[in-house]
Amino acid sequence: MQGTIQQPEERELVGLQDGGHHYLTCNNCRAYLVDVWVTNPSLLDPITKTSIVTIVQAANCPFCEQGGSYPVEIHGGFHPGGYSPLKEGEDEDTIPSTFIELPEVAEDGVVRFVVKKQYPDSKAFYVK
Repeated sequence: MQGTIQQPEERELVGLQDGGHHYLTCNNCRAYLVDVWVTNPSLLDPITKTSIVTIVQAANCPFCEQGGSYPVEIHGGFHPGGYSPLKEGEDEDTIPSTFIELPEVAEDGVVRFVVKKQYPDSKAFYVK
């Protein structure tokens, strides 16, 4: 018995959109930990056709080692990344920025990022 080949569903291709940034800060020392860039604010769940809402949180703070961030709701598609506090003219060898490891989705559905501190070096980045 032969099956029929179905044609793929026509979909409009959409590039990244700037839906703004959410900065996750430490709930203890207020350091900036994670930059969450909303890149598709109108992203819908393909089954329910409702807006996708994800709760994200920084699991730790590498600066004070006592905090993390409060959970934040993100609507739509997003790209998480570290945070760099450098401003024009500042010495990048002395100001740490952050990077995140692959996020973990906990049993409660919250996406948690493990945050690390990194110092730029003249040749390579090193982690403290």
